[in-house]
Amino acid sequence: MENQSWLKQPALIAHRGDSKRAPENTLAAFRQAISLGVDFFEFDICLSKDGVPVCIHDSTVMRTTDARGDYSVGDLTANALKALDAGTWFDARFASEQIPLFDEVLQLDVGHVGMMIELKLEGGNIANLAAAALDRLHKRRPPTTCIIASFSPEIIRAVIALDPFQAVLGNVEDQHGLEAFLAMGLKHLCLWDKMVDASLMRQLILKEICVWVFTVDQPKRAKALLEMGVMGIITNDPVGLQGSFKKNHAC
Repeated sequence: MENQSWLKQPALIAHRGDSKRAPENTLAAFRQAISLGVDFFEFDICLSKDGVPVCIHDSTVMRTTDARGDYSVGDLTANALKALDAGTWFDARFASEQIPLFDEVLQLDVGHVGMMIELKLEGGNIANLAAAALDRLHKRRPPTTCIIASFSPEIIRAVIALDPFQAVLGNVEDQHGLEAFLAMGLKHLCLWDKMVDASLMRQLILKEICVWVFTVDQPKRAKALLEMGVMGIITNDPVGLQGSFKKNHAC
């Protein structure tokens, strides 16, 4: 049973936080997104070697930390991951930024801003990843909307089995993924921008599917998608897209 209470108006979603102005998937990026008054900020969850949910996109740490080797996230403990510098690669001003624990994100003062939590296949086995994420949410659930998303139908099935009232979103990057989530009866999908046109949107709206789109940074494209009936846009540049939405987002 999908929770639809978060479907009220087109949503502006900050991809990995405000990743244009702060290092992605860090508390700095999340705080910046919250300060902009976006509807949601999105981030990625993997499991550390010791089973702790941490916020990082890649399966390895080299791209977004100062690690001197391309270590897998799942081969390092949470403490080892926390010891890495996750900000200097972006700008020296962010040298103090670390890979956040999911628990740390849940402690943020988010106000009315929701969270879109993507569970990554690389972050551990499906059952452990889904259970760890939901365990943290149930213990520390903030007074805001939390949506769990994944490209993996198996992960979404695991989440629904553990908590049928948890809001979920299927991420889709190709026709095969779209068909898999439709076969599940999922009504909330987040599609790769390159897939989306007016014809597909008409088909999905007829099926009563709510569509979000990733990742869009051009205001002209954002406006076109909203006119097609898209209900959420994920962007690296939330400031640049704020004017594309009819409602006001405070800067």
